[in-house]
Amino acid sequence: MKRLKVLVICGGGVFGAIPAHFLSMLPEDQQTLKDIDVIAGCSIGGILSCAYAVGHTFADVDKCFQQRAKDCFKKRWQAKINPLECPVYDSESLYEVIQDMIGNSIMRDIHKIFPQLTLVVPALNVTTDKPIFFQNITHEFEKLPLKEVAKMTSAAPSYFDCVEYNGDAVVDGGLLDVDGAITALTTVKELTGTPFMMMDVMVMGTGQDVDKDPLTVKAYRKLKMFPGMVLDVLRAYATLGNKETSKIHLRGLGCHCLNYFNPVVIDGQLDDWKQVPQLIKDTDKCREEFLRAWNAWKTC
Repeated sequence: MKRLKVLVICGGGVFGAIPAHFLSMLPEDQQTLKDIDVIAGCSIGGILSCAYAVGHTFADVDKCFQQRAKDCFKKRWQAKINPLECPVYDSESLYEVIQDMIGNSIMRDIHKIFPQLTLVVPALNVTTDKPIFFQNITHEFEKLPLKEVAKMTSAAPSYFDCVEYNGDAVVDGGLLDVDGAITALTTVKELTGTPFMMMDVMVMGTGQDVDKDPLTVKAYRKLKMFPGMVLDVLRAYATLGNKETSKIHLRGLGCHCLNYFNPVVIDGQLDDWKQVPQLIKDTDKCREEFLRAWNAWKTC
């Protein structure tokens, strides 16, 4: 049995610029998924995975995301007036970006482009309180447009509208698994029978939060409701790319090879698109480290 090369891209809003830019650094002959067996991701990681799965090069997707990150987080006028208004951002603006990045391909088109490739993207059905694992291993989702998959896995509650699917409300797959690795590997094992020991896994993180606690509270300050009135809003969230937790969970599966690559330290909000230029600069500093890690994974 062949060992599978599994590439997983974490969720994290604008911090998706980090793995997208790292992948763009690969040589021209490695700019697509032609040598990858499984691609998986949730939230922005799911959007990127779908874009790669339809044949776009890593460099082209990186360029597109850098140019369009601002459009992913276009605030609704209601939210500008009332900082507690949800969803905060215009979902239609995000959908335009997804359309530009992914196009109109459907799930079964993936094997026409990359015959060996499996795509796994998680989402959460909040009507039934059950997970959905979109994949192209079976025929269950073969006619589903990939842009719809991307919309569902990136529908972060309070940030964007939920997405209707078969009459139910579906939201961000990051609520199930922030890096998407556990859901991807277990889905592949269940549907193909491939044991974990036959998987070589590379997880592309979206930055190490400067706050090392697994759960922290961030303050959104200076949110003006009316002239002269400022409201502080506290929102709790799990820090992105929790490296140690993910590594412990993945090590417990017993994969043949595991590389959790997440060197860039971040200090900001996942919806602040103005950080992207600095993220690119910080990522460039780790170019050689990434190329070594990638080559070690490809040859393990």
